[in-house]
Amino acid sequence: MTIPPPRAFAWGMGAAALYLAVAAAGFRSGAVPVRILFDGVAPPPPYRWARPPEALAPGNQAPEGGMGTVSLDAAGSAPASATTGDGQATVNVAGRAVPGERGEVSAVVRVTPLDPAIIGPPPQGLRFDGNAYRIEITYASSGTPVELRRPLTVALRYATGGTSLVRSLGAGWAVLPATRFGGSLHLLVASTETAGVFAAAAPQALPYRLRTPWWWYGLFLGIPAALALVIGFLPRIVARLRRRPAS
Repeated sequence: MTIPPPRAFAWGMGAAALYLAVAAAGFRSGAVPVRILFDGVAPPPPYRWARPPEALAPGNQAPEGGMGTVSLDAAGSAPASATTGDGQATVNVAGRAVPGERGEVSAVVRVTPLDPAIIGPPPQGLRFDGNAYRIEITYASSGTPVELRRPLTVALRYATGGTSLVRSLGAGWAVLPATRFGGSLHLLVASTETAGVFAAAAPQALPYRLRTPWWWYGLFLGIPAALALVIGFLPRIVARLRRRPAS
């Protein structure tokens, strides 16, 4: 099966987010003894805003939601995850996080993008740096919300320079301890005891449009040029070494 490029990117971002969610959770719990580095230098694709800032409105595409299924048995749930179609949000459900329920064989995880401003203003000193995402976990047959036995791991892509992952408290937001992955990923990963509404946030003074550093252009123009020179001159260098008399 051939996956179209946009869908392939979303699958890739979802896989990367899931990997990082598990890795970050393991690092915080001590199961992973070292911090895992998973970074890049290429800029990420444009962020998809539910309600973009004025400076980023031209060309904005609507964000996508996502859904996943959690299998259940008498002991509880199997490990599962749900990723939005654009790869901007991923939820990892640990094994046995969802308790078994009579008459239920599965639970459903829904991830819905929202404009965070409709939930409430950001914490002091911060601005929202992307969409809010409503995460709901319900039993498939009854639709009853699940009471989790174990924390979820949430991975959100931030738009520009996100540093915090926040969860709605109904009246205000709580800042969660999060692991940040920059480079081409732009991800914030955090654990949470409950489902709910989550968003990425950045320092209030940080502009939405970030200037690309000069070294980025040098890097991406210089590497191909250097490779071209090496490939072009390599046969001559090898031939000269072969002609050199042995000492």
